Amino acid sequence: MKASKTSKSLQEEIKRAKKIWGYDTKLALTEQNGTPMGMEYNSCCPATNNGNMDFPVTLDGQELTQNDIGKIFQLPNVGTSGVNDMFSYGTIVDVFPTSSGGGFNVTEITDCPPQVYDFVCGVETGGGTWFGCLPINTCQYQAVDGQQGWGGGGWVVDGIYTTQADCDANCSAPAGQVMGFVATRCNGFFNPGTYDHNITLDGQPVTQSDVGQTIMFLGNSHTIDSVMVASDQNSSPINATSIPVCPDPTYDYVCFEETGGGTWASCIPIDNEAQQFSVGDPGLGGNTVVAGVYSTQAECDNSNCGGTSTGVDGCTDSTATNYDPLATQDDGSCVYPPPVTCDKTCQEMMPSFKQKASSEPCTWLQARLQDNMSELQNVVSGSCDEKRLKCENTVLTVIIQNKGC
Repeated sequence: MKASKTSKSLQEEIKRAKKIWGYDTKLALTEQNGTPMGMEYNSCCPATNNGNMDFPVTLDGQELTQNDIGKIFQLPNVGTSGVNDMFSYGTIVDVFPTSSGGGFNVTEITDCPPQVYDFVCGVETGGGTWFGCLPINTCQYQAVDGQQGWGGGGWVVDGIYTTQADCDANCSAPAGQVMGFVATRCNGFFNPGTYDHNITLDGQPVTQSDVGQTIMFLGNSHTIDSVMVASDQNSSPINATSIPVCPDPTYDYVCFEETGGGTWASCIPIDNEAQQFSVGDPGLGGNTVVAGVYSTQAECDNSNCGGTSTGVDGCTDSTATNYDPLATQDDGSCVYPPPVTCDKTCQEMMPSFKQKASSEPCTWLQARLQDNMSELQNVVSGSCDEKRLKCENTVLTVIIQNKGC
């Protein structure tokens, strides 16, 4: 009867646990009955995948069960000499019976430790020229200063730093090596560029600490991306100059016209750092020639580039009676008023101007009035020019008011 009660009690406990936890705990309960258990796990270190411990493992002194799946563990003796931290922490993903001997106990922890990196300066041995800073996940490898490097050897650890910046600032090439660099042009042309010869910065050899510095080099602005030992150790130095930031780009607007009877022509903005052109130079694409170089797009467009013009023809002289403030290129049509006689009144002086101004749009009237006000600042007081301008302004003001401009 006693055995029967125990069996019944066990079955009830299994049903109750299944209802609460959502899985069959029969195996979990019977595994506590002296069966050695191994486990499959995922390492906390991202450099590794699943691991398999096919030997007896206990968790906090207790045999493993299915209930332990998902728990995070720590191997014994973590941090002591000879323990590879790659396998020091992990998450249990499965447990299984094992008949292998030996084994050990692991300790449950609440979470995987944070990933920590050392920045290791590696310098090539045997007369080589390579050096550089390597980020090393400490869960994968514990670097020791002076030790032989991994991954095939041929280099040694020459400094261990906590940040990339500290490593870059202190990791240097083998003594006496000539340095070059890889740099990116500020204007985006021909990037990146590798300058594999003797480069100096402000008269000093470039170093890892110069990475990120903005410079003027060979007439163009760059940012240093990386520093390396130059393959040409006997080249003469070429100096770069440090500058605070990349400068704003400046452009020439170049009229290119097709040669050999072609009709193509176009105004193209050219970054001064990319290339500089003069009239008569061969153009882009081989069969073109530079017909003009201008400081603005409008000047180039209005230059009759290719024999056609997108400008607005008209009189561009503000002293002319038919001045057109919207004109961008003078077509020779300017008409000027007759000389003003200073002893005449405004009404006597202005009939032709009044007739002209009355037919003009508001934009013309306002521009002419503004030009006259500016011109009055420079004429001799009491002169005929002053009287004429004031008379014109009176006429313009009345017309502007009447039109409601």
